[in-house]
Amino acid sequence: AGDAAASSAQHPAQETVSAQRDATAPGEQTRVLPTYDDAEHTASLPPQRTPMDPAKKKRIRWIAVVVGALILLGVVAAVVFSILSRTVFGPDNQAEDLLQSARDGKASAVADVADPNVSTAQRALLTDEVYGAAQHRISSYEIKDTRIDGDHATVSATVTQDGVTTPVDVPMVSDSRNGLFKSWRVDGSAGIPLYQTFSVEVPAGVSELTVNDKKVPVDAQDQSHSTQFTVLPGDYAVGIDSASKYVSYGGQQVAEIRAGSEPMSSAMSFDQSYTPALEQDLTKQLNASLDTCAKKSEFEPQGCAFGYPIFGDEEDYRNPSWTIERYPTYSVSSLGGETTFTTRKSGEARLDYQYNDQWDEDKPAKWKDRDTTTSISTSGT
Repeated sequence: AGDAAASSAQHPAQETVSAQRDATAPGEQTRVLPTYDDAEHTASLPPQRTPMDPAKKKRIRWIAVVVGALILLGVVAAVVFSILSRTVFGPDNQAEDLLQSARDGKASAVADVADPNVSTAQRALLTDEVYGAAQHRISSYEIKDTRIDGDHATVSATVTQDGVTTPVDVPMVSDSRNGLFKSWRVDGSAGIPLYQTFSVEVPAGVSELTVNDKKVPVDAQDQSHSTQFTVLPGDYAVGIDSASKYVSYGGQQVAEIRAGSEPMSSAMSFDQSYTPALEQDLTKQLNASLDTCAKKSEFEPQGCAFGYPIFGDEEDYRNPSWTIERYPTYSVSSLGGETTFTTRKSGEARLDYQYNDQWDEDKPAKWKDRDTTTSISTSGT
C-alpha cells in the first residue's frame, strides 16, 4: 500500500487518465496524453538546432550585403548609362553645337560639325568673317525633342531669326563609338537643314565680290557667268567694286536667307554701267579737241568734227576763223564689249572768213567779210 501511494504521488497523470477513461461513454474514443516521464515519447521528439557560429553568421550577413550592393550598383549603372547615353553622349549635343555655332556666327565651327560637302568656290561665304558680319542671323534656339531609332536619331529644335521662330529637324547618325557610348554626328546624307544656296551672276572680267563688306575672290571669266554659294541663315549684302572710276555695277543687293525657307529662285544680277565721271571727262576731252580744231586757220580742219567745204575756186576764200558757239553733249554706252560715245545734242561752230565777190578776173578782187555756222556732232570708241 505504501508503494502504491508513492507511485500515485509520482504519477498523478496516469490516475487522471484512468478516471477519464472510466467516464467515457460507450462508442467514444479517448486520447491518451503523454506522460512527462515517457522515455519513448521523448526519444521521438526532433532534436534541437545547434546555434550558428557567430563568425559564420557575420560572414553570411556580409555576403548578403555585398550581393545586394552589387545588384543595386548594377541597377544604378544601367540607369546612369542610359542617362549619359541620352545626355552627355546623346545626339542632341552635336545638334546643339551646330545651332550654337550658327548663333555665334562661327561658320567654320558649323562646317566642322556638319560639312556641307561642296567645292571650295561654293563655300567661299562660309567664313567667320563673312558670316559673322551677316545681319539677322539665328538669335536663339531651343532643343525640343530627340527621337532615337537604333543608329539614327532626329533632334527637333526651333530657331529664332529676325523675330520669327521656325522648327528645324537635325538628322543624326551613329557609326562609331566613344568608349562604351555611341558617337553621334550630323547625318549629311539626310540633308542639313541650315544650309541653303543662292547664286550671283558675275559680269565678265570681275574677279572679286564684296559680301558683308568683306572681299571675296571669284573666278574671272571673259563672259558673264553664274556662281553658286552655300550659306547659313542670315543676310548677305553683295556688291561689286569697280577698279575704274568710270564703271559701276550698281548698288549692293541683299540675299535674305531664312531657316526653313525655299532657296532663292533667281540669281543676283549686276549690270555694268558707266558713271557720270566718264561722261564728264569724255566731254572735257572732246571739247578740248574742238577748241584745238577751232584754232586752225583752215576751212576744213583735218580730224575735226566741223568744217566748211569750198565749192568753186579756193582762191576766192581766205582768212577762215572758227569759234565754238555751243558745245555738243554726249552719251556713253557699251557695245560688244567696247565703250562707245555718240552725240546726244549737236553743238555749233561759227566760221568767219573773207570771200572775193569779184567775178571779173581782170579786175581787182573785192573781199567781203562773211560768216556761217555749222553743226558739230561726233561719235567714236
